[in-house]
Amino acid sequence: MNVAKCLALGFLICVVLLGYQRIMADAYIFQAIHFSNVKKDWSRTLMVASEAYRINQHDKTPLAIIGRTLILTGNKKSGITVLEKYIKSYPYDLNGLVNLGIGYLLDGRFLDAYEMRERVKAISPKYANHINPKKEG
Repeated sequence: MNVAKCLALGFLICVVLLGYQRIMADAYIFQAIHFSNVKKDWSRTLMVASEAYRINQHDKTPLAIIGRTLILTGNKKSGITVLEKYIKSYPYDLNGLVNLGIGYLLDGRFLDAYEMRERVKAISPKYANHINPKKEG
């Protein structure tokens, strides 16, 4: 087998493996969403979202799920840290911004919560009401 054929075969194997990784990561993301939204099983949500991120760290989507789940389970500071990392990659993601704003509220960081509320309001005013100190307090 000549060098060109070996390189082509190696490239094809890499493409197949990378595609498989992305498919597996997406499957874990869908499972995490199911465990979070339907089952309210926070430990499984964290487990499968973490596995999705471990498999494909180029896709930051699992970070939104992990951060929200950490906040919901009382790990506010860890959840905020994860969501801040997520927002750096997806600065206009409404769910990420809202969840980060709620995390700030629950952690007593009212100025940061207000900033998130204003960012959300600039993108979609109806979602800004989700970050409301009166509802949280």
